[in-house]
Amino acid sequence: MKIYTVCSINYEYNDEYNYSHDDAGHPIKGFRSHDKAVEECKKLNEERMVDERPSSYSGEDYPWLESQLPRLRRVLNCTEEDLTDLGEVEDGWDDFSDTLKIQLWDMSQLSDETFYTITEIEVEDCKVRATATR
Repeated sequence: MKIYTVCSINYEYNDEYNYSHDDAGHPIKGFRSHDKAVEECKKLNEERMVDERPSSYSGEDYPWLESQLPRLRRVLNCTEEDLTDLGEVEDGWDDFSDTLKIQLWDMSQLSDETFYTITEIEVEDCKVRATATR
């Protein structure tokens, strides 16, 4: 039987940006269904994306925005005059909607830098037992 475990990815700060460790992270929750694990993983990643800025994980201040600036203006529904400085994205982060923050993560080309991932585990002859705690 396969178990799909949602694991957190460990990040460390090096005085410039956050970087991930090579280890698998810490297990958060296990599922028998891959689809349910994917759903939970997506939910947890999106919750974290809302709280974190992509620039904290790139080592540079939005290097990806130069090529994405026209698209970003469309997403933000603003003109070239409204968004001239890339720092305005950083300054406005707290005012952006959760949906927009997730879109910016997707645009950042850092979406592979997720906060949670799924690890597949093969389990043989597993008996599941619930234990009540008080």
